[in-house]
Amino acid sequence: LIYVGFYYPGGRPSEDDTNAGITALLLATLLRDTTETSSERLHRQLELYGGRIRPVVKEDYFGVFAVVSSADVEPALDLLIELFKSPKLDDDAVKRQKEILLARISREQADADAVLHNGVRRNLFQGHPYGFPGSGMEASLANLTAQDVRRWYGNTIYLRKPVVVIIGDTRGT
Repeated sequence: LIYVGFYYPGGRPSEDDTNAGITALLLATLLRDTTETSSERLHRQLELYGGRIRPVVKEDYFGVFAVVSSADVEPALDLLIELFKSPKLDDDAVKRQKEILLARISREQADADAVLHNGVRRNLFQGHPYGFPGSGMEASLANLTAQDVRRWYGNTIYLRKPVVVIIGDTRGT
């Protein structure tokens, strides 16, 4: 297996109380479709490569982490590059991913551990983006539009080069 990470600096540190969660929303939407490939085909192809992909939203960076079989690392990398170069950030996709994130926030508000963890972070970082929950805040997320997500993509990903980390036996590829 080969472990691949595509990471961009920033994201959450640039969020504020009006757009908290936009980085998570952008990644969730970005992992759906591209302008060239449908979601079904994209994820089916990644699965054929023995791959799994998940979004990563940390305090100082964001991106995706993928695991693929070593024999298929090159075509899997092409798919990952396509996700970041030509995402389909249309209104319906953003709306659907926003609903999913809002549901996650609701579940977190019912989870005692998450409430405690988020409360400690909020008190520790008082108003700084590090104090916001990773999924964002319900009020700010609810007000975000697809245009906001496209603008955020333009500011945080478009024309920027990611840090790419590849770990595993890549001999022969």
